[in-house]
Amino acid sequence: MDDLQEKFLRKLEDESARWVEEELARRMVYAKEAIEEQVNAALPEIGPARAQNHLKKALAFAKENIRMDLELEAQTWIDEEMEKRRAANDER
Repeated sequence: MDDLQEKFLRKLEDESARWVEEELARRMVYAKEAIEEQVNAALPEIGPARAQNHLKKALAFAKENIRMDLELEAQTWIDEEMEKRRAANDER
């Protein structure tokens, strides 16, 4: 990979990293609402201590899974953009 391609790749990686963080924050708002709703429904049966523990673990699990999905999506986008650039360079 030459220097120009390397710079382009770094630019894409930076852009995708920002997107992942922004999208993660946005999606976590919805995940948190859904998880809190479920925990609140179970609160009378499991009690506040277990509910708090469940909430903490469920949020961490959701965040990890959402991040993995977003990182995969971002990497796919980077790969596609790099392929487009290679194809454009091959046409020259």
